[in-house]
Amino acid sequence: MDHLRQMMLFRTLVDKGSFTSASEALGLSKSVLSQHLKSLEGALGTQLLQRTTRSQVLTPTGREFYRQCCDIGDRVSLAWDRARESSGTLAGPIRISLPHALMEPVAAALAALVIAHPAIEPELVTEDTQVDLVSEGVDLAFRVGKMPSSSLKQRRIGQFRETLVMAQDCVRQDHYVANGWEASQVVCHLIGPKGEHKQLCFTPSVRAKDLPSVLALASAGLGVARVPTFLMQRQASLIPLLPGYTTEPVGVFAVHGYQQPPALVRAVTEAVAAKLNAGSS
Repeated sequence: MDHLRQMMLFRTLVDKGSFTSASEALGLSKSVLSQHLKSLEGALGTQLLQRTTRSQVLTPTGREFYRQCCDIGDRVSLAWDRARESSGTLAGPIRISLPHALMEPVAAALAALVIAHPAIEPELVTEDTQVDLVSEGVDLAFRVGKMPSSSLKQRRIGQFRETLVMAQDCVRQDHYVANGWEASQVVCHLIGPKGEHKQLCFTPSVRAKDLPSVLALASAGLGVARVPTFLMQRQASLIPLLPGYTTEPVGVFAVHGYQQPPALVRAVTEAVAAKLNAGSS
């Protein structure tokens, strides 16, 4: 059992990328964690991790051992979750990453889930740029748009459309307010109410870090912005640049790094998918 615990400590150390981050996550001092690693390497008779003052690198043996630790850890989590599922229990912390555009549906889905299972402890990390799931300790991420190839598990769970909007008294309709993730040249492909197609191109004149800032700047009359249609409909200060025109549907994906996702990850994914599909357009 001591070796199993040390294997899980080793996995966390690799996942977190440093003794400092791992010790904070585990609630252990760096010296205790270092002693566990030394004991584990001594028992195995081989070095698992090469350490310098600035980095840590897995040895070839360490890479294979880490993979086995992950497999064992995932199997233990799966056994635990399935036992809990049989009793209908969902509990514990879950760290979720999402863009601002999805805050409303995700929050609503989480609220219903936590009411049904009060022992769930969600933590939301809201960023319009994608975070690294491993280094940030994220269990589940919701992402928007085309997904690149990745070792992470990805599942399309819904969609929404976007609309070009502006303030009612905006006189700078040739100016564009860009979110931080948008390119230096923005091309918007729009579909009209009768299926007609239109393409508009913009060079951003104003940039913002996140969607709330984009909404504020557009509402102030600094230019046109592209926002989720369901959010535009709740912004009294904004009107569509081209009434009836929206983008093609934008995909929403659930992303995680588990081979076998825990019950709580699956439950949150299903709850958010149901919420998105109930209000999709």
